[in-house]
Amino acid sequence: LGGEIPRIGLGTYLMKTGEAKAAVEHAIRSGYRHIDAASIYQNHEEVGAGIASAIKDGVVVREDLFVTSKLWMNSFHPPRVEEACRRALSELGLEYLDLYLLHWPVAWVHTTDPKHGDLVSPYGDILRPRGEDGHYLVDTSITLSDTWAAMEGLVHKGLVKTIGVSNFEVEEIQGLLKTATIFPTVNQVESHVYWS
Repeated sequence: LGGEIPRIGLGTYLMKTGEAKAAVEHAIRSGYRHIDAASIYQNHEEVGAGIASAIKDGVVVREDLFVTSKLWMNSFHPPRVEEACRRALSELGLEYLDLYLLHWPVAWVHTTDPKHGDLVSPYGDILRPRGEDGHYLVDTSITLSDTWAAMEGLVHKGLVKTIGVSNFEVEEIQGLLKTATIFPTVNQVESHVYWS
């Protein structure tokens, strides 16, 4: 569905404000074709500006790039999935994503109430909602399969070419496969010498 994923990609996690545009543009000029982003990184607009600059200068065309983003856990409720994807596309300045991932295998409550946290999206969403006891507010009203069905809808609408998961255990993927009509293309996991 989404084509071959380039073996080496540029991760945009922890890129500071003012750095992402230049880093992405430089990476594309240096030969990178896979750009890995996520809404929780809160740098989609700069990432998109770097992509746009490289395209405008004729370094690449959009079809040369493989752009990944991830659905954050406070948007796992099925009616929010498309809205979050469209926000990501708008911020990135793209018409489609090559790959869209469920960022972690748990749904959090969607809230705009500041008493539940101080990490706020530009849209007023609390990104890491916590209860009074300090624990994350898990949304038990939905299943990962519910969210996955909404992700499949994004493929059918042409908003994303393919879908996958991130940081999932084998059992969680097996649970998705029971109802999935489009199987996860990828399970992206963090792995490096500093990861423990």
